[in-house]
Amino acid sequence: MSRKARHRGESFVYEAANDTLLASGSLVFASGDNSTTEKKTSAISLLGQPLPTDGRCLLIVERPDDATAANLTFKTYIVCTLDGTNARDVLVDTQTVENVGSGVGVEAFVINFGLGSADGTIKFGALFAGDGGAITVYYKLFGL
Repeated sequence: MSRKARHRGESFVYEAANDTLLASGSLVFASGDNSTTEKKTSAISLLGQPLPTDGRCLLIVERPDDATAANLTFKTYIVCTLDGTNARDVLVDTQTVENVGSGVGVEAFVINFGLGSADGTIKFGALFAGDGGAITVYYKLFGL
């Protein structure tokens, strides 16, 4: 469903599609939270956004420079209402942002949502391989 985007220097990551920013935000793990338990964003509506016709998006994830947090697993969900009443989070993609020691980890991934089968709503989830205390993970989603 996805492949890791090729880096062509920092300009590729940050100038990829500034005019097609679809969503951005963060997932915050407070000091008392267990960062090995997945945290999810609230529902993010993409209705009315300039979505690419083929459903391809560029997801940029930045994990902090906290060496104690281990690898980050970042998940992408589409929200579907299969029975007309109960919305369900359907896993579309899972990516890993590796622990880079004392440096900030920024990764870019190409995701193909196939949003035609959903109601245009997505969620992101994050968890770490080890508990690292207070950590904030940032994300940006661009249309390609």
